[in-house]
Order: sequence, then C-alpha cells, then structure tokens
Amino acid sequence: LLPSLESQSNHPLAISIVDFAKSKNVSFTNPQDVNNIPGVGLEGLIDNKTYKITNVSYLDKHKLNYDDDLFTKLAQQGNSISYLIEDQQVIGMIAQGDQIKESSKQMVADLLSRNITPVMLTGDNNEVAHAVAKE
Repeated sequence: LLPSLESQSNHPLAISIVDFAKSKNVSFTNPQDVNNIPGVGLEGLIDNKTYKITNVSYLDKHKLNYDDDLFTKLAQQGNSISYLIEDQQVIGMIAQGDQIKESSKQMVADLLSRNITPVMLTGDNNEVAHAVAKE
C-alpha cells in the first residue's frame, strides 16, 4: 500500500521507497484521487479505502495511537518516520535514514575552525535533526 501511494509523489523520500520496493519486486496497486497534504504527507484511495501517509505531528494533532517509544528510538538514530493510516488507525510505519557524507563533517570542521557557526535547516523533527547534528 505504502509504495503504491508513494509512487504518485515526487518527494525524495517517496522516490526512495518506490525504488526500494521495485528492487524487491513488490507489486503496486494503482491508487486513485491521490492528494498531497502540505507539511504532512499524502492521501489516496486503494480498493475504495482511504489511506494516508503522514508524519508524527499529524498523529499527535489527531490523537492517533502509535508506538511513541519506537518513534523516539528510530528518530534518535536519525531516521525520518512515516506512518500509513487507514480509518484513523496506524497500520504501518517506515523509517528512512540518510548517511552523512564524510566531506560534510570536514566542511563543518572547517567552518568551526574559522569561527563560523554552522546552522542546519531541516524539515525533519527535532529528534532527527539532533541525531544528524551529532554525527
């Protein structure tokens, strides 16, 4: 379900999910009425059921149950986490992480040696941002 919905998105995380699913020969369903939810994710119909792919902020805002301990653990490891929702119930999740290039670490060290304070701008949540900053 998740790769089928994500196949309708051009977001970098969606593209990586679709590419991974294709590499594992996952079969895709053709979703209908797929819409982007700005700042949250997307939603669409598969077999006449509405599914959403959201972030944790959406879950908190709508008071949906999820494993907060697992979220915290995965986010502290630097993963971006998306949730699959059907009928206001979390039915799945996926965690994706980036590998930081060694050249990025050197660039930050160079900036610091010149008394320049680097700043990281991210669309991720605080846990992910802190994990990446530590690396």
